[in-house]
Amino acid sequence: MGLAADGGIGAPPAPPDWITESQLLERAYSLAESAHRSQTRPTDGRPFLNHAVEVATFLHDAAFDDELVAVGLLHDAVERGSLDEEELYAQMGDGIGSLVMTLSEDPTIDSFEERKAALRNQVRAGGQRSKCPECPAFHILFTASRSARGDWEP
Repeated sequence: MGLAADGGIGAPPAPPDWITESQLLERAYSLAESAHRSQTRPTDGRPFLNHAVEVATFLHDAAFDDELVAVGLLHDAVERGSLDEEELYAQMGDGIGSLVMTLSEDPTIDSFEERKAALRNQVRAGGQRSKCPECPAFHILFTASRSARGDWEP
C-alpha cells in the first residue's frame, strides 16, 4: 500500500511491520496519517501520529484483534485530526466507525469538566454495547489513549 517511511525528526513514523501485514491496519494507519499529517504534539514537537501508533502498539502487544487496534490508530483522527465522520464510516465501516466516534469528545460542550464527564459516560455506555461487552478492551483503549495524552482521570 506504500505507507510513509521514517524520514527523520518531524516526519511521521514508519508503521511497524505488524501494521503492514494487515490490510485493515494499513488502511487505518493511512487514514490516521492523513488526518494528522500536519500536526505535531505540543509537548515535544513530534508528529501527532506517534500518539496514535503508541496506543495501537499497546493494544497490539496486549493481543487485541485488528479491529480494536485499528480503533486505536484512529481514535483521535476525527476529534483532533482532519478526518470527518462520513469518511471514517465509508473507509472503515460501521463497527470501527462507531467505536471511534464513541471515543470522540462532543465539541458542542464548552466546559472542559462537563465535556470530559460526558466522554467518560459515553465510553462506559459504548463499552456495554460493543461486540464484547464483558471484555475490558474498550475501557483499556480509552484509558491508554487518554493516559498517553495526560488528560484522563478515572
